[in-house]
Amino acid sequence: PLGDDVAASESSASPADVIPGVWTLREGDALTILSWGCGVERALRAVDVAGQSVHVVELATLAPLDVSAIVAAASRTGRVLLVHGDAGAGVAHRVTSLVADHC
Repeated sequence: PLGDDVAASESSASPADVIPGVWTLREGDALTILSWGCGVERALRAVDVAGQSVHVVELATLAPLDVSAIVAAASRTGRVLLVHGDAGAGVAHRVTSLVADHC
């Protein structure tokens, strides 16, 4: 991710320079939410309303996906909810398959 002071067009990073990863936004043990894009804000609002101990993880990169980090996050609680925007079905399918295959 680029800082506020660096425009995306000014970035010299090539796709090969992108390091896959996830960001832990909230710690919790009742459920793991995996999210990206506009789904992250939706997930955080839902967690605030629910008041539960929820592990919220943002997928920082979608290509490539950080398989080991996704599996570790999903395994943490044994319960996974994907929250994404309207156009995330392809990624959601891939993440769901990873979790089902490895957890």
